[in-house]
Amino acid sequence: MNWLVPDLYLTNMNRTTNLFVFIILLLDYANLNGQLRSDVPQVQIDSLIMIIPDFQGTELVDHLNLIATSLSQRCPDSCLFYATLAEEHAKKLEYIMGRAEADFNKGNGYYFKNDIANALIFYFKSLALMEQYPATKLLGNLYTQIGLVYYYHFSFESSRDYLMKAEQVYKSVDDIHSKFYAQRMIFHTFLTDSLNEGVLPFIVERLNFYKYSDKKNYNRALNEMGLVYLSMRDSSALSYFIEGIEVAKGSEINSDISVHATNTGCFYTEKPIDPQNFKTAEHYFEIAIETERKTTRYALLAETYMEYGILCVKYNLYVKADSIFKNALILLQKFDSSLLNLTFDDPSVKMRDQVVSRSVLLKIYQSYVNIYHAQGDYKNAFEYEVLRNNLNEWIQLNKVRKESELINAAYEAEKINKQIAYLSTEKELQHIKALRSRQILVGAIVVILISGLLIIMVLRNKRFKAEHEQTQLRQRLLRSQMNPHFIFNSLASVQNFIVKQDAIKASIYLSRFSELVRSILKNSLDEQITLEHELSTIENYLELQKVRFPEKFDYHIHVDDKLDPENIFVPPMLAQPFIENAIEHGIKHKSTKGNINISYTRNGHRMTFAIKDDGIGREKANELRQKFDKDHKSLATSITKERIKVLNRKLRHKITMEIIDLKDEQGEARGTRVVFEVPM
Repeated sequence: MNWLVPDLYLTNMNRTTNLFVFIILLLDYANLNGQLRSDVPQVQIDSLIMIIPDFQGTELVDHLNLIATSLSQRCPDSCLFYATLAEEHAKKLEYIMGRAEADFNKGNGYYFKNDIANALIFYFKSLALMEQYPATKLLGNLYTQIGLVYYYHFSFESSRDYLMKAEQVYKSVDDIHSKFYAQRMIFHTFLTDSLNEGVLPFIVERLNFYKYSDKKNYNRALNEMGLVYLSMRDSSALSYFIEGIEVAKGSEINSDISVHATNTGCFYTEKPIDPQNFKTAEHYFEIAIETERKTTRYALLAETYMEYGILCVKYNLYVKADSIFKNALILLQKFDSSLLNLTFDDPSVKMRDQVVSRSVLLKIYQSYVNIYHAQGDYKNAFEYEVLRNNLNEWIQLNKVRKESELINAAYEAEKINKQIAYLSTEKELQHIKALRSRQILVGAIVVILISGLLIIMVLRNKRFKAEHEQTQLRQRLLRSQMNPHFIFNSLASVQNFIVKQDAIKASIYLSRFSELVRSILKNSLDEQITLEHELSTIENYLELQKVRFPEKFDYHIHVDDKLDPENIFVPPMLAQPFIENAIEHGIKHKSTKGNINISYTRNGHRMTFAIKDDGIGREKANELRQKFDKDHKSLATSITKERIKVLNRKLRHKITMEIIDLKDEQGEARGTRVVFEVPM
């Protein structure tokens, strides 16, 4: 496995909550697959298939749907086959709920084939049919499954919305165990965000209900209660973890013992430095490790070793911490290898497990940064800082990819549902037209005219909305292309300074670079940002470039007094690529000090911003590039032009861009000026 190229998103949480996300997820490993009936023995499925001829009418539809649901996780292609049969029979019988369940099963089939786009299409088709009727458990299951899709794609707010709907449905049909499942998943969505007393109602009811009836679920609730109180810095957390250990010992559930023991060790790790706190934390970590060694839960054991190592770092036991971290890394490799051998598994479960393993790796990298910094070994500290930043960078880029995947899937689902709704409307209109045709001719003509107008309006509205949504998606994807280009060039600038200067200053400027990257990644998620934020990002970037090229250039940013930067919104990162070109291709090759002037002025209802440099000019820069770096291809201009083209599709007053080659009286190149005109 390549630990430096992760493909999953990790949320940025506070230290206390983030310590335990991994543990709570592994504790619920067998319970995060939704409410699908996927544990039906193959012998029973074979029996269900053999008695298909015994059913007719709506009972046949229900029986086919039962088979499809039972096969969804194990054999998704067979699930799709029986769901399609159920849908065909349901259409003939005009059995709406049978069609709804068949679409739900089709969604499940595609979900377990890891085809999220088609899964959402059929889930939303099913939802449109089910919501026309009184709530049933099946509707609750559908809400739950949609919530899980959003959860596994890290869209936690949307996930929470659907899971809360599921909880209300289960409550209305008096299905308490399904309601508790929805509550547990709601807790998971809060776990990735922030824990507070607001989530306690989702735990207390389960805690009381399962106390004397189900030790496994009672232990889960104890763990959740402990995490909530720990996040609030409330020492009550310890009592829940200790009780969890005793309950798990009585039930002989080793994984639960190790989870609660690890949490207890983390509780004492967070306490002030004191030899007794260290001994207590170490004692519970050793209990957890001894228990976990009896299982094959490599990731859980790696998590415990990692927390044990963090404890040692806190108490300056660096050699011991290094040995413990190495054990954790070996276990993570074993864990990742074990994932490759899983069969008949939910692809989202693998995704989740890889996420939590990377959270362990991220903390180990950070611990090594802290160790080497404390020892004054800035070279190794920097190397691990780069590893950590690479990991975070891929996580953030993957978040954009996952978000784009969800947006595209939701868009396709909505488009198909609108087509279905339109066809339904058209069918009704044809029926009305046929009836009116038996009446007087004038009535028939009126109906035809009204039908035509309605069709034109529906088509125009549908086309406009589709173009608008597609434009938003393309704009977001174009912005995501800009970020890696910017990040890697900026990182090269900082790295170049580190090689030439002392380690302390290098650390300071690396920190500044991290702030700049966070700003850029945040801006990439927004279509418009304030001019104030754009100016802050540009100035931060220029300061970093001055570090790379000391005494090579000066810059000046002028903002017209008529402009209010806090209340004016602009597309992010239009100017930055050309500022970068001015430095890299214009001023860098000058023998004298250069100047970059950036101005923002108001011109009626438009804003003009310009980037002017006194470099060697585009023609000379191109000659040097052909001579020394002929394989280099600059994408800044083409991507920016494409962004402007996409933006202008939904603007009445268009954005314009002009690149002007500056020359002196003798016709010699004296720099470049790039001018943008943006409507306000």
